[in-house]
Amino acid sequence: MSRTGRVPELFAHSPEPGLLMHPDDAARRGLKAGELVRVSSKRGELVLPLELSDEVGSGTVFAAMHWSGQYLSSGGINEVSQPAVDARSRQPELKHAAVRVEKAEFSWHLLAARHGDALALRAAVQPLLKDCGYAGLSLQADPHAGDGGAWLVLRAAAATPMPADWLAALDAALSLAAGPDTLEYRDARRGLLKRVAWRSEESTNFVDGLLWIDTQPGGEPLLRTALAGGAWRGPRLAAFSAVAEVARDPVVCVCRQVTESAIRAEVRAGADVPVLKQRLGCGTVCGSCVPQLTRLAREVASA
Repeated sequence: MSRTGRVPELFAHSPEPGLLMHPDDAARRGLKAGELVRVSSKRGELVLPLELSDEVGSGTVFAAMHWSGQYLSSGGINEVSQPAVDARSRQPELKHAAVRVEKAEFSWHLLAARHGDALALRAAVQPLLKDCGYAGLSLQADPHAGDGGAWLVLRAAAATPMPADWLAALDAALSLAAGPDTLEYRDARRGLLKRVAWRSEESTNFVDGLLWIDTQPGGEPLLRTALAGGAWRGPRLAAFSAVAEVARDPVVCVCRQVTESAIRAEVRAGADVPVLKQRLGCGTVCGSCVPQLTRLAREVASA
């Protein structure tokens, strides 16, 4: 994620908004990775997905300031931070605040993704975010797209199902309404809706968009398959079943475009973080990936 949030490739290192918490703190509170949590202070509150990380100390949590109202239903972590400013520079004291973290309960969940002009898609969807209990957008690069296309991914949740006019507005913003190249499964009694948009290239099918609505979060395997960018194998109806996932190789160092598999291979060959920097160049530009390099080196060494 960059300061402007306009380059999909720069989302690779940290593709989703989240609140980082030490695993021991989460275990004591009965919280699990991926769950939505409510972060509140005397000033305000917001909802974020939970990420577990030993890069933060016990008793503290962290959320990046870059995730703001451009990409969230809230104004971001500054909703809960201190309003004080320095008397001379007027620099706001945004770096710390006492907060309470608890699980956020929602009975309606949505996952949507669309391939195309990601910035135009974001502009169309962003006004709809504020109506949800939680909503977060992310840009995801498509390494196979020759036309510069990328993915916009939306995750949303609410206490009750969103109204029909809101869903219609989302369909219009993402161009995901029912049509000849769209496959849909609907169960109104269970509040379930699954929709997949397809594109065909030389008689080969590719997932071009998806919409997944349920009382519980779902659709992640299909999303991972879509983001991998490979051709769809098998009948289109299989998209609604337990799909076989296409493995992705996450980019750890965005500056040098170094993938996780390359780092793990070097660590298995005996490399530590200084050697990784020397051989692969990762961690030598902005340095933001160094904590992840350290974690990967520790994981592989102890395996």
